[in-house]
Amino acid sequence: MMSHDQLFFTALYQLPALLIGLMIERLRVWPQLRFFLLLPGTIAHELLHYGVALLTYGQPRGLSIWPRRAPDGGWVLGAVGVLNFRWYNGLAICLAPLLGIVCILLLTPSYIDWHWSMRDLYQWLICAPLWIMCWPSRADWRMGITSISSILWGLGCLALIASLWFNRVILYQYYEKYMG
Repeated sequence: MMSHDQLFFTALYQLPALLIGLMIERLRVWPQLRFFLLLPGTIAHELLHYGVALLTYGQPRGLSIWPRRAPDGGWVLGAVGVLNFRWYNGLAICLAPLLGIVCILLLTPSYIDWHWSMRDLYQWLICAPLWIMCWPSRADWRMGITSISSILWGLGCLALIASLWFNRVILYQYYEKYMG
């Protein structure tokens, strides 16, 4: 478990990387430069989708990391096709990029033996695109919500069946008294 001091240090240590990432994200005037600078994050994002889809039997197909125009005029920086997107694996596949954030936080040095070095600058430059791109996209959230709704529907059905099972004696008595 992380101490409060380490947690505070982690937040402060990662702040420059997050700020650099936000500056890169705002480079909408130069989309080619923006795509190039975000490419490591795009690769990580799509590989995490691919890996989790592979682990959860999602049957991933068609990994793409090359940016293309979307029909609405925006940009799609990458994509992974999943053939077996189901209620049991959909949410994990959609939220897979969050594992990149966990990795960034785990790579933060310990505050006890930390001393400033050029390695920190390199780490911030490498982590900057990951901070921006390792969040689920709008499409990920949209697909994840459909998976959540399927899970909630299934849990609701299970709760109804369990309720009927545990109240079967009462239901049988009611049936005998009024119907039988």
